[in-house]
Amino acid sequence: VTQQLNELNARKNHPFGTILVTLTARQRTSVNLSLSYYVQGVAWSPLYDIRAKDVASPVQLSYKAQVTNATGEQWENVRLTLSTGNPSLGGTKPQLNPWYLDFLQPYYGRQKQELKELSAVPAMRDDNLAMGQAVELSAPIVQMNENQLATDFDITLPYTLNGDGKPVTVDIQSHQLPATYTYYAAPRLDRDAFLLARVTGWDALNLLPGQANVYFEGSYVGETSINPNATQDTLDLSLGRDKRIVITREKLKELTTNKTIGGTQVHETTWEIKVRNSKREAINLVLEDQFPVSRDKDIKVQTGDFSGASYDEVSGKLTWRLSIGSNQTENRKFNYTVKHPKDRPVPGL
Repeated sequence: VTQQLNELNARKNHPFGTILVTLTARQRTSVNLSLSYYVQGVAWSPLYDIRAKDVASPVQLSYKAQVTNATGEQWENVRLTLSTGNPSLGGTKPQLNPWYLDFLQPYYGRQKQELKELSAVPAMRDDNLAMGQAVELSAPIVQMNENQLATDFDITLPYTLNGDGKPVTVDIQSHQLPATYTYYAAPRLDRDAFLLARVTGWDALNLLPGQANVYFEGSYVGETSINPNATQDTLDLSLGRDKRIVITREKLKELTTNKTIGGTQVHETTWEIKVRNSKREAINLVLEDQFPVSRDKDIKVQTGDFSGASYDEVSGKLTWRLSIGSNQTENRKFNYTVKHPKDRPVPGL
């Protein structure tokens, strides 16, 4: 009796409900019923592991899910289906109403605090979904089913999810993807070079935006983000910094001046970038910097030499594509002139 009372008292601390089902039949019969219902407090978000053995090997992409159950109800040894659909968003198309313009009317009364509309807890944490083609899965414990509006991952291995909201990691699938490797550096922002893996064939995997743990040459190197919503054919994955590529960016004082001519302030600036490859093998490096871009007619920017870089006049971006041998150094210079009224200083020059 005491044990039964303890069990009843323990149940009081957990939410419970009653489902009433009305069944209509044309004739007396015996049936088996399966009940499905929607609950809030359950969510899943994508998580990835990216592993690359070396720059001559394909990328191993492990697709996982962090599943949380905050319903207060324990799910023990259940079969999970993870869907990219989100029932909490609703399926009704939006309706555009007229957009009226009017002059601002001053209001002198007491301003009321705007009430924020409370939305239902979403079934997924990211609404930006990437849709693709069905692919053959390498993991035998997952079956992927794709319909017109969403993709479902049926996890055949049972999992236990407590109702306390603690995340549980679920393996979805794993793929080997062909990749080409290159280095990238933008020394105006960061003096390190970053190894990039440019992956093809990713658009058939139904990936979602999410964070990824990166492993290279058997070591953990950090985290990166996967954004499958990009429209490019290749997916760029950052595999971390390589300290064996040494980069400096210096302003050449002998070629940099700041003078006043009449009512005009004139800044002439020259930068030099040096890249040394201390690795035992040659590397390919995409090196980027930039010219300043004026958004005021009184600020004049005149570009000078930029050592053969490709130049985007809209953004001011300079791009060099370098091949650097082992223990070799490459130098690149660029210069520009900025003119503006001397009584209107321009920060950042």
